[in-house]
Amino acid sequence: MGYYRRLFARAGTETRAYWTPPQIAVSLAGPCVVAVLWTIFKPWDGWHPIMQGVVISVLAFLALWGIVFLVSAFRAPVLMDRERQVSSEVLDKQKREIEGEIAELKRPKATPAELHRLEIAKQSIGKHGDEAVLLLRQLQHHGHLMWGNFDPPLPSGMRPQRARELLNLLVKDEVVALNVVQVPGGYEYTYKIAPIMVATMDEVLYKSKSVSDHT
Repeated sequence: MGYYRRLFARAGTETRAYWTPPQIAVSLAGPCVVAVLWTIFKPWDGWHPIMQGVVISVLAFLALWGIVFLVSAFRAPVLMDRERQVSSEVLDKQKREIEGEIAELKRPKATPAELHRLEIAKQSIGKHGDEAVLLLRQLQHHGHLMWGNFDPPLPSGMRPQRARELLNLLVKDEVVALNVVQVPGGYEYTYKIAPIMVATMDEVLYKSKSVSDHT
């Protein structure tokens, strides 16, 4: 359908929507009622005033219909553009949803070993709470956290002693690995995410919606 055909069709639809049956009745009946009342309260002058009122009613209604149609025709391009934009956004959203579903279907299924590691990580985080999530995110971001002559960068507000306690608990849960090296003057304690847990961390850590990402 051509643009102008669609435009006039839309204007016609808007005009018909505007003219509800009560509005049509009032527009046609108004002048007729005036003519009838005129003949009642004035001496009878034949049917001419009533017929004149009927003609005026019809002509006035047609004129108003035309005015509404013209106004609707001027508004139609804006309404059509808005509807086209909304339709485009809806189609884009549906396309993204379908692509997401296809990607999910194509995603390789987790092996029993991967599911087991995922469950271990979830249980460990469930036991130790949001502090563990923040600390693991920090660990993932920096690659490792090392205690030696200096304390490593930690999540905002977390004390080094508390961080060490949590990391040692995560080591027991096999989520974090600890490497101890003797150096002149003491020891260096290096914590890393356990190698077998590296691939699991993204899924576990960033589904913890209640925790803000402090790195």
